[in-house]
Amino acid sequence: MDKPISELCREVLNQLKKAGYTDKGIAKHASTYRMIILFAESRGQMYYSEELGRTFVMERYGATFDSKRCNNSQHANEKIVHLEKLWHYQNYGTIYFSTKTGKKKPFCCPDCFKAEYEVFCKYCQVHDYAVESRRTIIYVIKKFLVYLEAQKMFSINDISAETVTRFLSTHADCSTVYLKNMVSKLRIFFRFLYHDGLTTRDLTFLLPQIRYTREAFLPSSWTKVDITKLLATVNRNNPCGKRDYAMLILVIRLGLRTKDIHNLKLSDFVGAKR
Repeated sequence: MDKPISELCREVLNQLKKAGYTDKGIAKHASTYRMIILFAESRGQMYYSEELGRTFVMERYGATFDSKRCNNSQHANEKIVHLEKLWHYQNYGTIYFSTKTGKKKPFCCPDCFKAEYEVFCKYCQVHDYAVESRRTIIYVIKKFLVYLEAQKMFSINDISAETVTRFLSTHADCSTVYLKNMVSKLRIFFRFLYHDGLTTRDLTFLLPQIRYTREAFLPSSWTKVDITKLLATVNRNNPCGKRDYAMLILVIRLGLRTKDIHNLKLSDFVGAKR
């Protein structure tokens, strides 16, 4: 007998905790499950189904569950993975974990680029990049340096626009968003090389401009009841909870965007009310 979706989500989160998922990873799953529960309630459904999940991601993100998901956003694909865990647990009583074919071969930087690579890694650490951002930036740079060595190129100054285009073409099957992110990571690397005098020219001019326009969609809206429930979940007895509550109020009452809130400074509030 199928379990109500709220109970199903609760059990999956407990299983993830037992499996050793980080608090951050569990929080991401919990966020998805709160949304799917509200979506199911809005449709008068008590139980989760694959069809419900497909409809949810299509209406909210314009995404599909198809095996080739390169046209989906990374955020949408993350939600799909979370929902697949629900389906698998509902049908088999276990959590589906993707299997690894083996350990990845440790990265070995080509000797000709080792000096630039090591200095750049230190630059990323010193310049306060978030751990996840630093990891993705360096991941792209690793792939690029290995590609240069495979093309028999042994100096950063030998890089041309054709070199960059050929490198990006090796990822032609990836989504536009993925390619755009790769270009942005390369731009950080190239800018660093030029400003630190490791190249004789600014290589950022070799990077193509990749245009990406998100498909228009109707913004989702929450009922007053949903908003009240959301605010009630925030623990306002500690500084973090008070901060989160304040940010939610800014979104709900003033309609501020995430970027607007992120850029707020104390000076924006001082003297605002006389």
